[in-house]
Amino acid sequence: MRTSLIRFLFCSGLGCMLAPAQNLPTKLLECEGGQCVPGTGGGGAGIWVFNGRQGHGEWPGSQAIAQLTIERFDYDSLLIRRVDRGGRTPGVTAIYTGKIEGNHIDGKVTWSWPGHWNKSPSSTWYATVLQPDNYSFLDPGVPCEPQSYKGSGAEASARAAQALELKNNQATLCWLRIGAGKEDSDAEGMLSAVLYKGLAAPPSYAQALSWARKSALNSNYVGERVLSLMYANGQGVGKDPEQAEYWRAKAERDKAAALLIERRAQERQRQLLAQAHQSLRQRPNANIGAALIFGALILGSMDGTSNENHRSSVVCPGQPNNTSGICN
Repeated sequence: MRTSLIRFLFCSGLGCMLAPAQNLPTKLLECEGGQCVPGTGGGGAGIWVFNGRQGHGEWPGSQAIAQLTIERFDYDSLLIRRVDRGGRTPGVTAIYTGKIEGNHIDGKVTWSWPGHWNKSPSSTWYATVLQPDNYSFLDPGVPCEPQSYKGSGAEASARAAQALELKNNQATLCWLRIGAGKEDSDAEGMLSAVLYKGLAAPPSYAQALSWARKSALNSNYVGERVLSLMYANGQGVGKDPEQAEYWRAKAERDKAAALLIERRAQERQRQLLAQAHQSLRQRPNANIGAALIFGALILGSMDGTSNENHRSSVVCPGQPNNTSGICN
């Protein structure tokens, strides 16, 4: 199950079952200034890996290592802060702003390096979301219209998660009904919980029971947990302690299995990051000094090398025509 969409925390009576959705990426391939322009010695792309709003960035070519924090990431704009903690550029900070469309990000970055630069240069940056696969940031302004919806059940579930984060309970319920109608097991399980708790309307135990049973057929642990509670409390069905215990235990097993899959995926991300780091470190010219990291950004704009739509130069505050070096 896509635990990154809506995390279900099994508190007493499902009192804290629904947690805010986070439509955040987990892995980015990132370029800033001219670092990805061939022939400039810029070192190549950086790899950013996130766990929620906290992340880790590495630029293997320049050997920069940074802590990343997502402060804003929504349909209108984003803001990510960077603090270099190791490698060749400790103390470098940067602010990344921009906008995401689909799985692509374009924006502006401003760097600072106290003790090295007197001014803060800025340039463009861009990135592609590598994980989750087929990532696409959804426009929250799209209305929930069951009759005209042409998307998948998985997309409807993602839109429900987004609506929940925006505290739009009616839209959450609407999108879950669409997703469940398209036989998405995650949507079925989440819908059973919403109907059981009465998130957007009075509780409906009959409907909750129906959707919980459907999702449980696909080992959806949310639906299984709802079934357990309904049997334990005699809500919408006769009390049955044995059934309650059966579904509770199965929900715990399936939840553990889902979390294990997620942990393995995260470990795989870390392995890929380490492999990419090692591979790029072995390339000629990869071991460039700290002073060249951002100098390469300027060189990328001076030698006539083209990088399609991502040609960029460093702009120094108060010196719009300064392309001779890092701000000082």
